[in-house]
Amino acid sequence: MIRHLLLLGLLVASATAKEPCHCSAFITVRGGEMEVHKLPTSTVHTCEEHEQCKHHCYNEFSELSGHGNLDHISSDGVTTVGQVLCYTLRFPVSGEYVFAYSRVCEGPWEWTEGQSQQRLCCDLNQVYTSC
Repeated sequence: MIRHLLLLGLLVASATAKEPCHCSAFITVRGGEMEVHKLPTSTVHTCEEHEQCKHHCYNEFSELSGHGNLDHISSDGVTTVGQVLCYTLRFPVSGEYVFAYSRVCEGPWEWTEGQSQQRLCCDLNQVYTSC
């Protein structure tokens, strides 16, 4: 009986397991990809649920950026998404697209197919400008 209860407990625990689904926005720099903004995370049931995680991260990127529009007003109601990214970067950026990526558990970052409509340009004063 104890063996059956233990097995049942393991089955319930595995059915309700929650694994992290990380989401971030990246730009391409000389050394490769650079994270510019963390997006809200979620959970998946297993570390194999890459497509579910990618879908979640794509939706977060799309919702928060107005479908990849860097001129979209961010959640503060005043600042554009592009300006938020320039504040975060703290160095000039000249014409880079912003890409949405997802990562399940501690696996590799995967492109969600989310991409900014415009190129990101930040001047020396961390001001978002038209490219």
